[in-house]
Amino acid sequence: MNRLNGAVLHDDTLRKFQTSDYSRDLPCKVVHIGVGAFHRAHQALYFDQMNEILASTSEDPWMIQGVSLRTDTALHQLNPQDGLFLHVARGHQGTSERIVRSIKSVIHAGRDPEALIELIAASVTQLVTLTITEKGYGLGVGSNELNTLDAAVSADLDSLLEPQTAIGFLVAGLRRRRAMEHGPLTILSCDNLSNNGHQCRHAVLSLARHHDLALAAWIEESVSFPCSMVDRIAPAVTGEDLVWVESHLGCRDQAVSITERFSQWVIEDNFKGERPPLDRVGVEYSRDVTEWEHRKLRLLNAAHSAMAYMGGLLEYEYVHEAVEDAVIGSLVRDIWQEARMTLDDADPSVLDGYCQSLITRFKNPHLNHRLFQIAMDGSQKLPQRVLAPLRERLIEGQASPALTQVVAAWLFWQWGRTFSGKSFDVQDPAALRFGQIVSQSRGHLEAYNRLTLEFKPISDVVSVHPRWGEDLCKAFMDIAGISRSIA
Repeated sequence: MNRLNGAVLHDDTLRKFQTSDYSRDLPCKVVHIGVGAFHRAHQALYFDQMNEILASTSEDPWMIQGVSLRTDTALHQLNPQDGLFLHVARGHQGTSERIVRSIKSVIHAGRDPEALIELIAASVTQLVTLTITEKGYGLGVGSNELNTLDAAVSADLDSLLEPQTAIGFLVAGLRRRRAMEHGPLTILSCDNLSNNGHQCRHAVLSLARHHDLALAAWIEESVSFPCSMVDRIAPAVTGEDLVWVESHLGCRDQAVSITERFSQWVIEDNFKGERPPLDRVGVEYSRDVTEWEHRKLRLLNAAHSAMAYMGGLLEYEYVHEAVEDAVIGSLVRDIWQEARMTLDDADPSVLDGYCQSLITRFKNPHLNHRLFQIAMDGSQKLPQRVLAPLRERLIEGQASPALTQVVAAWLFWQWGRTFSGKSFDVQDPAALRFGQIVSQSRGHLEAYNRLTLEFKPISDVVSVHPRWGEDLCKAFMDIAGISRSIA
């Protein structure tokens, strides 16, 4: 069966799907690093909708040049399809479908580093966007400094001739852009990271200063790093999804995006290059995105982490299953009650409405959002989702049993066994070290003590609030007790 591509786009079988018709022949104004499921479900769709509006007013589209840093998955998914893919949004009120055309192609920077450096430097490039996950910024856990223990970061500190990290590529590309006098640029982080623009800027400037102080000064003057808040649940696509799409489309689509209907994007209005008119398709430009960012991280993402670890340990597979569990559902609501006290929203009804909308989204039976997908890279996620609001509450003298239970569940997750004893692989940058601690310790308590000392974001809180350390230990041992009772 044929693959979805430009040649088959207007076949009769595809006419029922919404499709734009803007020209894709112009050079790409956008370079996007990390063309995974979330980018296709979120930014690529927004640009496709915006390009359709621009075409109606004879304005040039903002095409996206996709970039993969390590794997060639995105290349195999998108390049044989001319960058096209089906976007499917499912919800309680039905399904919407659209063939997205905003991605021109994907390159593999690991194989051809010169290509990405040249793209960042190109005068036509106005915007570099990133979805590289928290660990992609090369910063230490609980630290705002480059992680020199990471081999790829160390390699970029030694030389930028063949960059190994996203930050290394950005600095190498900006160095060439400066040399070629190709003007200012905006670098927009779209990762679920607190103060994502500020952290990206700090990482880029730290590496640039290490190599060339004059380059760092030029970046400070000529490059902006707006913060952004992105919100859309985009589960990983399964083999079953691909089979369904093939029968639904009448052709194969290896890059399909299946997501919820809800979508939100708030961007700090801080651009050095041209600003894409994304506000025409519902994106909100704001002076400050902190309010939106904290609300999402501390309510949606903290709840996701709670369901991932407690639900995963109880062997639930999907979010919509876990949230229906009475104990987990109660934990989620308790987390919200604690976390909302750290938010600055003046109107409590705003938070009430947001939390109610989250329940509806979590219960979406048409979206199989796997808990193990959410549980990945917890050492990178927990500090901002859970430990940050917990620390603020401790400073105010407020107990936080629900947030503490999430931390305890994450610690128990490092054993790689569910409550009933079923084994699983812990997917986390710290998994090897934590796994060694668990295997070399005699009993849960010894391992707990070593883990909390090893993980700086926790040990830092315990050192300032030792009573919370006692609460965390009790919560952990209670969870260990659940495991023993079930097993």
